[in-house]
Amino acid sequence: MSIAVPEVEAGAEGGEQHLVLHGVDWEQYVTINDALPDRSGLRMIYIDGSLTFSTLSRRHDWFEDRFDKIVMVVALQCGIEYEVAGSATFRSEGQKVGVEGDRTYYFGPHAEIMRGPIDIDLSTQPPPDLAIEVELTHLADDAIATYARIGVPEVWRFNVRRKTLAFLLLGEDGVYHPAARSRSLPPLGPEDVLGQLRIAEETPSMTRWFAQLNDWVRVAILTRIAEG
Repeated sequence: MSIAVPEVEAGAEGGEQHLVLHGVDWEQYVTINDALPDRSGLRMIYIDGSLTFSTLSRRHDWFEDRFDKIVMVVALQCGIEYEVAGSATFRSEGQKVGVEGDRTYYFGPHAEIMRGPIDIDLSTQPPPDLAIEVELTHLADDAIATYARIGVPEVWRFNVRRKTLAFLLLGEDGVYHPAARSRSLPPLGPEDVLGQLRIAEETPSMTRWFAQLNDWVRVAILTRIAEG
């Protein structure tokens, strides 16, 4: 297969590599995406004819994992049904986009629909309810634009260097807007999650941090829910 690609952008920083191919049509993207089914540590984003390949560092994965633990503990202790979609590929031929997020999740009724090890097909299944993007060496603009096109209602955008976190909710105008509370996990605000990330960085033991995370949710979050 030959691909006419007039422009190529490449870069490497902080243990992560970034390659962008421009002028890639939908069929070419699907062929490349399908040809690399098992590619741990490699993510693809396709939008407006640009195909981005990114490799991830351990630092990036470390934050992904902490986000995952926070979501899991809050959902479990608050009795919110959820299903992990991880870094699954979400493709929409109609929108001509494809994305593999850092972490993605289904909640409530959508979690029931997506229960178990089933493949993703946006033509018959809902998009994830929550996507998390960790920005370390490059911005998540293309990923977030792609989420908007496929209808992901909520995105958490975390900038590692600035230590900023935004909860973004998709509006009727098709644009994400900052929110004070999560739609998927209503008791949580951005400062709650940032606080737990800070504690995780300061705690030398993963076991100790995870134990205090459970205590924090039980004492602070469940109390907040009880108080309305």
